[in-house]
Amino acid sequence: MSSIEDHIRNLVTRLGLLFRSQFILVYIVGFKRLFYQQRELDSKKRISIIKLTLFIVYIAAYIFSSLQFAEVNIPATVREEWSHKENIELMEMFPLSIYGELAHLMHAIIFLAFFYFLVTQDKPVTELLHSIKDFASQSKTHTIGVFILLSFSVFWVFLQVLDFILFPEALRVTIIALSYEAGIGLFIAWVVLQPILVFSALLLTFDMIAKDRPEPFKGYNRKNITLFVVCLVIVVIFVGIFSPIFNIELEEINSFIPIPGLENMFYSQMGVYFMLIGVIITTFIMVCLIITELIIKRLKRSSKIQDHRMANFLFLFPFILIYVLLKAFPAAFAFSSELKTLNSILDLISLFFVLFFAIFRVLAVRETERKDLILKDYLNPKRWVQIIPTYGKVLALSYLAFASFYVGLEANTAFALSGATSMFKEIRMYSSIGLTFFAMVYVFWRYKLDDLPTSEDSINA
Repeated sequence: MSSIEDHIRNLVTRLGLLFRSQFILVYIVGFKRLFYQQRELDSKKRISIIKLTLFIVYIAAYIFSSLQFAEVNIPATVREEWSHKENIELMEMFPLSIYGELAHLMHAIIFLAFFYFLVTQDKPVTELLHSIKDFASQSKTHTIGVFILLSFSVFWVFLQVLDFILFPEALRVTIIALSYEAGIGLFIAWVVLQPILVFSALLLTFDMIAKDRPEPFKGYNRKNITLFVVCLVIVVIFVGIFSPIFNIELEEINSFIPIPGLENMFYSQMGVYFMLIGVIITTFIMVCLIITELIIKRLKRSSKIQDHRMANFLFLFPFILIYVLLKAFPAAFAFSSELKTLNSILDLISLFFVLFFAIFRVLAVRETERKDLILKDYLNPKRWVQIIPTYGKVLALSYLAFASFYVGLEANTAFALSGATSMFKEIRMYSSIGLTFFAMVYVFWRYKLDDLPTSEDSINA
């Protein structure tokens, strides 16, 4: 009995140490920003009703989009029309039900909320009003300018509301433009940002773990080399098994072929080819980075940053492989209508993996001081990014992620109904895997030990 009590006591102690570790505290500090007000004059944080509402709205967008493409909610006429499709163009939209329209309405709200937080700089409206009042009271010119700007804004909003009341279709067109069309148009930004944000977030996470457990994160050592060798063996086995099973011929680029013995599952020869190439090239680049580190260490004196980077990139290797497989699998394999939900689940897993680390990368780092833009800064993209509040960046990432998820659901539904391939899914796979290699090299050369929140910040946040 005493031995069981000792085990329980040891488990509780370890859990206590885990929750007090820098690794967990940084995540707590970061993700609390999703729901708390950002106040300069008050150290005591309060739950933001607006942020909480936006979180519910965002979750509702995913629920409504899933209902939009649920089998029971697709009319027979639409099913018949789309059963004859052969290819789905990039901007070809699946007919909307009430659920789809609600999903796009929720998504458009996120789009508009970004500009709201851009204007308020993530401060309560009362503080913004006080700032405007102080600015207007400085001179008569300022007062007139504020009055004209506010009058114009109120008049413009009034005209828009009146237009939407008189012409309801105009409201629908605007929502679709803000949600669907703009989302696909900005898709390339999401593709470029994904690997950079995910890999740099993982490196930051490893740095925080190293503060509590520094031994495995010092240069090349037995633990991280063992992990790398295990991953290398898995890659060889993976490629060795998949290559003979799927006879890759690049002639049928857009076709999905039934897998023998699995009548509800199909594979794309081009998709499997890119998945294998992605894993192989990722491994090759990782080996090149290891050799580069050894050369740098030989030519220069080893620094603390390099020691961490050498270890971190070995620990990063399995996550890079997971990222490549998550991006390639939905385009390489597909399921019939009976198992269509699996396609959506795979897309959701991939999205959650990326969004979790991407949002953490934005939230975890302390905000730099924002200064007014001067003339010479107008051409500097970093200065423009700095004026966007942290929560605004989170909304931008969330907006792009949902757009990618929705079009993925659309592509899965089209394939289940007709076997038609989607241009969007092909572009997403090729660009995601291709940019992974550049992101690895970029993060490698830009790597530094960032100034992250400490345990004191966690207590005060």
